[in-house]
Amino acid sequence: MKTILAPVDFSLATARVVATARALARAWDGKLILLHVVHTPDYLQAFELACGCTAGEGPEDYARDRLGALVRSLPGVEVEGWVATGEPADEIVRRAEQCAADYVVIGSLGHSEWHRFLVGSTARQVLKDTACPVL
Repeated sequence: MKTILAPVDFSLATARVVATARALARAWDGKLILLHVVHTPDYLQAFELACGCTAGEGPEDYARDRLGALVRSLPGVEVEGWVATGEPADEIVRRAEQCAADYVVIGSLGHSEWHRFLVGSTARQVLKDTACPVL
């Protein structure tokens, strides 16, 4: 059984990523894992630790609700929804290792080359750091 990890950010690219990942999982009688990473900037994490606040609960709850609806909309394939918090590329690579993913199917928002040069790309970082093939 193949395991397909598909990180989703609920952008316009999500539908295409999920459709591609689902098709692969169905073709190989595999399992699809949908992952959403809630990115909390470092300054907010430090603030939450310092004051004991839990400001990050709202985005995680929202992500769980959206991901749950997405999972329920995919009959005919074994699918799980995971929510993580952290740096998106790092979490995707870590979760790919954790679930022994055979493939990662990831979308790109199509930023300009200048933006990629200055900021980088989650997809590029995952491609560079993960051990399994990335589509």
